[in-house]
Amino acid sequence: MRVTNNMMVNTMMHNLEKNLTRMSENQRHLSSGRRIMRASDDPIDASKVLRFQTDLSEIEQYDKNVRDALNWYQVVESSVAEVGEIMQRGRELAVKAANGVNTPDDLKKIAEEVHNLRRQLVSTGNANFTGKYIFSGYQTDKPLFNEDGTYNIDITATEYTKPPRMSLLVGTGETMQISTSGLNVFGMVDSKGAYDYMLTDSAGDQMIGNKSAIKGRLNLKESLDSQNLDIVFNGTTYSVNTTGLIGTESSPINKDVLVDRFKTAVGGGAPLADVAEVYYDDNDNLVIESKLEGNVTIATASPNFRTAKLFTGAVASKSFLSGTFALEGPNADYTTQNLDVTMSGLGTFDVPEVILNGEDFLLTKDKVVQAFADAPLTTDPTKKLSEFADIYFDQNDQLIIKDRRFGAETLTIAASPGFNPSMQAGSDTTEASVSFPRFGFHDDHIASNQGELKRLPIYVTYGGERKAVRLDPSVNIMTVADYHTALQNAVDASFGSGKINVTLNGAAPNQSLQFETVNTPDGIVPELRIEHIKTKRSSLLEDMDGFYNALMSGEQDAVQTFLGKVDAHLDRVIAQRADIGAKVSRMELIKNRIADNRVTFTGMLSESQDVDMAKEIMILKNAESIYQASLSTGSKVIQPTLVDFLR
Repeated sequence: MRVTNNMMVNTMMHNLEKNLTRMSENQRHLSSGRRIMRASDDPIDASKVLRFQTDLSEIEQYDKNVRDALNWYQVVESSVAEVGEIMQRGRELAVKAANGVNTPDDLKKIAEEVHNLRRQLVSTGNANFTGKYIFSGYQTDKPLFNEDGTYNIDITATEYTKPPRMSLLVGTGETMQISTSGLNVFGMVDSKGAYDYMLTDSAGDQMIGNKSAIKGRLNLKESLDSQNLDIVFNGTTYSVNTTGLIGTESSPINKDVLVDRFKTAVGGGAPLADVAEVYYDDNDNLVIESKLEGNVTIATASPNFRTAKLFTGAVASKSFLSGTFALEGPNADYTTQNLDVTMSGLGTFDVPEVILNGEDFLLTKDKVVQAFADAPLTTDPTKKLSEFADIYFDQNDQLIIKDRRFGAETLTIAASPGFNPSMQAGSDTTEASVSFPRFGFHDDHIASNQGELKRLPIYVTYGGERKAVRLDPSVNIMTVADYHTALQNAVDASFGSGKINVTLNGAAPNQSLQFETVNTPDGIVPELRIEHIKTKRSSLLEDMDGFYNALMSGEQDAVQTFLGKVDAHLDRVIAQRADIGAKVSRMELIKNRIADNRVTFTGMLSESQDVDMAKEIMILKNAESIYQASLSTGSKVIQPTLVDFLR
């Protein structure tokens, strides 16, 4: 083969360009410090890099969350400590005031300091961090207290028994409560208001759909042995044995004992436990829940067991056929069987049995489903069964033909040796209701309390939304009828017209409220809960006010009483400080773990994408030497000729 000068030149230029490209790549790695700049550089390691970068981003966010939480807790801890110091000073003043040698002027001077301590408690309760009030639970845009020391946040039964707290994500699937509820620090007074005589809460229900129950509260600190606690269930009276049910302030009736008395109540020769569940719910309500489905009658005769009647309602369901479908053997020859499906209100769908012969040919589930899905309506062949029903084999290998319509529709199919299904009828939506038959009220109650009824909302939960329903403050409310109209309008304004009906039960002068969902869309759970404001008062501030008044009036007995109360408040504050300390300790551990994870993932990221500088420099130097040698050798071997100049 003849090698020309031009061939030598082209070969050398090609190799020089490859060498230059390789050196350019090495220089890019050295200048950027990274081995992978594009996914094509190393697809496997590139995917690892993206994963590690995502993990590091999450770690950085978790670290930020933990640091924010620790800063938050510093403010909370100092504020709770300040409350403890104020109460300790209040205790010292109480001891000083109780010594019996103080003059009225001395007591007034002590009272002045107590007044200032109370003002400082309100200020501490309204402490904030970066504009967020630390003791207001999830309502961080609201200060905990009004200027007069009443709570500025709404406290229903839910907040009363489970004070609201904020949570923060501090790891994958790991959250921590970062707030301390002011209700746990400053306490609550379960005060009676206008709504306490009209309704009780129905929050915290553990009931499943289509069940009835009554719920309410019995005073366990009083004697119940002479009361009639009998329960009427679907017309049968169950007699509750109240012997020995005696409670006091210091020794209340045991809840388990009371629950057992209701469970063992006998009616018609059988215990109540046979037909009902009896338990205390999360909001400290005694619940008697029917084991039977449907809206059954449950009532109590006790004047002190003031109950709400609940019916949870039930979501609409669909009718369906189900059965074992033979895919092989003699019974699997459907060419002589009738598989036509008839649906109420639609007609009959003609299934092509001729293609379903599992005795002679392979018959698969997919083929069966497709045959039913393509079955045409006899009166209109353009319509197929799949347009009106879902057809599939379930996990138990049962063939299911389910109507897509909700309600008690009928599906029928002729019985055959290979497929003899049963039908389960669907049902329409059963609306939920909450009524308060034991909470009758009259015109005088409305007229004398209309200011409070307008000022305080009730909380209604419907369709997964919990909203505060407030009456129009401009409407004059003097009678039960006025209130009913205003309440219905307020409910409609909150949730939309035609979703919740509010009705009045009973006859004047004493009538009661009932709430009921209406027109709930098919497939939606008809949820309904009612709550009202339980308290606006802090037990700590209330006791401080009582101490101040006792000092101003010189009542030594009241001063002595405050000494016992202040110790209880101090115990509560100490418990909260211990809880905060435990959470801060855990946060510190999480912070250290996050720091370790950052180092670990950074190392793995570096290992995957960063260049080995020493190795890369050596490769570059080697490439440079080769390049220089190539240039030197080429200049000697390839000499210029006259042809080069003629070009």
